[in-house]
Amino acid sequence: MKSHLRILALMLAMVLLLSACGGSPQEGDPSAENTGDGEVKDTLVIGNYAEPTVLDPPNQNMVPAALVNVQIYDGLVRQDNETGEIVPSLATSWEYVDDYTIRFHLRDDVYFHDGSKMTAEDVKFTFDRGATCSQKSMIFEPFDPAKTRIVDEYTIELGTKDVFPAALSYLTNNATLIVSKSAVEAAGSDDAYGRQPVGTGAYKFVDWIAGDRIILERNEEYWGELPEFKNLIIRTIADDTTRALALESGEVDIAYNFASAQVEMLKNSEVVDVVSAPSYTTNYCGLNSAYEPLSDKRVRQALRYAVDMDTISEIAFASGLPADGPVTPALSC
Repeated sequence: MKSHLRILALMLAMVLLLSACGGSPQEGDPSAENTGDGEVKDTLVIGNYAEPTVLDPPNQNMVPAALVNVQIYDGLVRQDNETGEIVPSLATSWEYVDDYTIRFHLRDDVYFHDGSKMTAEDVKFTFDRGATCSQKSMIFEPFDPAKTRIVDEYTIELGTKDVFPAALSYLTNNATLIVSKSAVEAAGSDDAYGRQPVGTGAYKFVDWIAGDRIILERNEEYWGELPEFKNLIIRTIADDTTRALALESGEVDIAYNFASAQVEMLKNSEVVDVVSAPSYTTNYCGLNSAYEPLSDKRVRQALRYAVDMDTISEIAFASGLPADGPVTPALSC
């Protein structure tokens, strides 16, 4: 029997592709179902390193929540994983009306998981609400609710407070994923809605077993390309070693965000593929130049020359790269 192939993703973006990519049929998998042509795996299990607080885009502040939210929700636009280009999602096209206004033309065939149709009213509600949510209000800060208006059922103009060239990039942030106005209002509170999310995404929320797993099911009415797997289970396995063992044993199919020790161990496994890519994180040590002797540029330069960046990168981060500026290569496309 062919051994299971397990994948370790070192970058969140690798996991966010689940809605757009599929896996190959694998023999002998306990989650496979017989289609008549052989066994086909219909459930994908991910090992998450922490449990989300809520599944509500503007009210979450953790990467583990973002991993789940992008399966449940869609944004107006998204960033192409290969080219970095901003491409349509719920919005089919857009144009600048003036320096402070972007007009978005929405798809007219999108339904939320509760069966209600997605319209410009939901988009406006998302941005009005996001501006008041403390966790991610900074993402909505450049947008001006007073200048934002609904043109018609499938057209909306987002206004900005000032000339803001980065507006479209901000709209790829997971905080701006579109929520259902009626579902949020029906829930009665942000906390209640955050435990029973309603989106337009490729996967629908099914259940949340606290401290253990979140269960999603493929949205068969999805407006875009259907994902390969019918079921998506995101398990919470906080301990790095336990998560690595679950990956190697086949308990989970994908896991990520390991310490360097576990990465090195998994590289030696015959049943795990280690996939690495530049992350969006830059670690640095800031020097306060307001104080002596750090106010002297030559002192700061001397400290930089004295630091062995290659050795620190190798020992502390294993797969890290010395930074040559504040922007990582992952953001340079």
